[in-house]
Amino acid sequence: MTDVIICIGDQPQLGPENVNPNFNYLWSPDQNLNFANIPNPTFIGYTDTEYILTVTHDGCADTYFQNVDVTELTLVIPGDTTLCDEIPVTLTAYYSPISANITWSDVPNFSNILNDNTSDPDIVVDIVVPTTFYVQIEAFGCELEAEVNVGLVSFQTVIEGDFTVCAEDTTTLSVLDPNPEFVYTWSPEILILEGQNTPSVNVVVHEETMFYVESTTPFDCVATDSVLVEVSELTASSIAATATPEFIGEGQSSQLNVMPSGFSYEWTPSSTLSSSHAQSPLATPSATTTYIVTVSDDECEARTEVTVYVTDFVCGPPSIYVPNAFTPNKDLRNEKLFVRANNISKLYFVIYDRWGEKIFETDHAALGWDGTFGGKELDPDVYVYYLEATCYGGQTYFEEGNITLIR
Repeated sequence: MTDVIICIGDQPQLGPENVNPNFNYLWSPDQNLNFANIPNPTFIGYTDTEYILTVTHDGCADTYFQNVDVTELTLVIPGDTTLCDEIPVTLTAYYSPISANITWSDVPNFSNILNDNTSDPDIVVDIVVPTTFYVQIEAFGCELEAEVNVGLVSFQTVIEGDFTVCAEDTTTLSVLDPNPEFVYTWSPEILILEGQNTPSVNVVVHEETMFYVESTTPFDCVATDSVLVEVSELTASSIAATATPEFIGEGQSSQLNVMPSGFSYEWTPSSTLSSSHAQSPLATPSATTTYIVTVSDDECEARTEVTVYVTDFVCGPPSIYVPNAFTPNKDLRNEKLFVRANNISKLYFVIYDRWGEKIFETDHAALGWDGTFGGKELDPDVYVYYLEATCYGGQTYFEEGNITLIR
């Protein structure tokens, strides 16, 4: 029987190729075998062993010899390390047997060989980025591999890229590839809510801010990085929605609009809108409806609302009413004359004295006449007025009449 040469950990089958089930087989020593009384046991050991196989049959005994030679490779390389600066580094491997072939590479399939020849255990490499180096030894058909990571402090001090947050929101800043042995100091410190001296902090952002992190290593290296955190311009006070007109009759429409432009929009309820995603949809509600619009920029969102009032009105009396008398006598009652209306979108109201002189005019229903002209109180008398009004929905109304001023 031929000797067996294996790599450590292999479990070859021993013994002759041709066996007779009627013969008796006994292996000595019986160590490192799964069974010692079969013709082809499995070797389960880790050390060189010399075996004697005794085969007995027909009163005779035959003796056979078979050796198992175990190839054990050892490989020791430097541990993972982190460098302060981009400098050349020498990596040395220690291995046995010394006759083994050794290969260094910076790719796991060893397609890029770094050492000069297969007997050179050293490589000198320039570290400009974090790199994993792979080393392999081969002898007697056996292989053993190991790897070492060489990092840079600066690459373990990189904050996740610039981004935008919502005003007054709390957000998290993190180092992308932190080293648990580093101390990370963040600034501006006043904005750090929690996590100082760790790779990740929670911060509150009021306005566009540059944040900084400084890492300190156990071997007194220092590296820094910064990140710009911008604040979205979307806030509740930065958006406004309108309805034109605000008051409509049944079956009529109102043009909605929200500012500013250039964002994404979502209107609700949407069933009475021409579009739920337009900046300016047309609303045709059958009843008074408050529409809520959400404005977003993919990072933040803000909401506002606008109401379209559906009224059952007539463009004229009694929806439009001008009192025929008022008493501006400083008793704090009925001191001014107003056009009473809740459905007017446009108004022109003018008052004349009995001689045809214009003494008051307005185009705003909230402005009333206080019974004066040219800064002087007018005498009690009868005055003539003319009213032109445009109601929500486009209808127009005209009226003229008399007003009595009483003191």
